[in-house]
Amino acid sequence: MSGLNWLISLYETGLNGILADEMGLGKTIQSISFMSFLKQYKKKDGYFLVIVPKTTMPNWNREFKKWCPNINLVMLNPVKEEREDTIKKFISKHKFEVLLTSYEGVNICLSTLKKIKWECLIIDEAHRIKNENTLLSKVMIFYFIIKSSLRTYDLLIANSVFW
Repeated sequence: MSGLNWLISLYETGLNGILADEMGLGKTIQSISFMSFLKQYKKKDGYFLVIVPKTTMPNWNREFKKWCPNINLVMLNPVKEEREDTIKKFISKHKFEVLLTSYEGVNICLSTLKKIKWECLIIDEAHRIKNENTLLSKVMIFYFIIKSSLRTYDLLIANSVFW
């Protein structure tokens, strides 16, 4: 609960944050709880962008369905056939609250995603944007208008990246 309260305090003071702890201690659930708080108590219906490694997309999807089934989640898979269908049916019509995609999905769909005013951005395993010269880092800096952003790290990775 203290992690969620910390995220809320960041949001209410207009600050961004880095949520780092050891693997398996609940960063995903805290992030989902934070978006649920924004929806339920702040009456924010999105748009929330969650960027994760492609391999963790099924886990994030499962956790959303388990812990916050009332949020309208759309998964944007970067595979061409699925991507085009998702953009046409959901994203271009703004029929979602949370968009879950991978780093590759952001890079491939940049022209579509940069048109949306995002309420919140969550980047899982955000050490991928540490290097300001990477495409993903440049995309985050230059193209997205975001009210609140949260990056998650596993503590062991964060320690080796930052210290």
